[in-house]
Amino acid sequence: MKSLAAALEDLPANNLVVDGEVIVPDVKGASDFDALEIAMGPRGRSADMLLYLFDLLYLDGFDLRSAPLVERKRILKELLSGVRAPILYSVHMEDNGQKMLEHACDMGLEGIISKRADAHYRSGRTENWIKVKCVTRETLTVVGYTPEGNGLVAALHLARKEARDLVYVGKVGTGWSMKQSAQLRQRLEAIEVDRPSVSIPGRPPKALWVQPRVKADVEYRSITTAGMLRHAVWRGNG
Repeated sequence: MKSLAAALEDLPANNLVVDGEVIVPDVKGASDFDALEIAMGPRGRSADMLLYLFDLLYLDGFDLRSAPLVERKRILKELLSGVRAPILYSVHMEDNGQKMLEHACDMGLEGIISKRADAHYRSGRTENWIKVKCVTRETLTVVGYTPEGNGLVAALHLARKEARDLVYVGKVGTGWSMKQSAQLRQRLEAIEVDRPSVSIPGRPPKALWVQPRVKADVEYRSITTAGMLRHAVWRGNG
């Protein structure tokens, strides 16, 4: 983070408050969450980080929070004129929200944020902006489960069919009711086996393994660089 702090100090202002997001881009320029976690770790490289600024709240004695968003962004863009990475101006687009979301999802991005152009700045979540995330739905194979007391399931371990093989893709631990969890537990207990039917990368999780006979419909936000599901939610039996 030292490189970002130094770059902020070099901006042509004496005092300012900005709003932005730190990312580490992948080869396509999209935000890579896994790479950001590594960069923020003890052996990470802050030089890999970029800071995208999308709002300006205070500048050299002037409180800009009551100005419309488009005006705050106009001033921010002028302030950053000629400034180079790692500080970047976050360009906005005025277009149909649904089309923008579809385009973002096609590009493999996380989603979009829509804001009222005339809105004043208010901290926290307000009705003046919404975040809509891209969600992928897929039918996967249950290869194991983590049991929970009282005959329930804490998590399902999943695999994807690739060619003729099953490839482990992580787990899902939310989305079901207690009744559905109990039904899943009963169904899976009947097909338990001694060892997993797939290769588990790294250290195997503490789980009970089952024959790959049960399908699960799962929604997830993205896939990590290691091929695991991120923010997965169970949506029913496939």
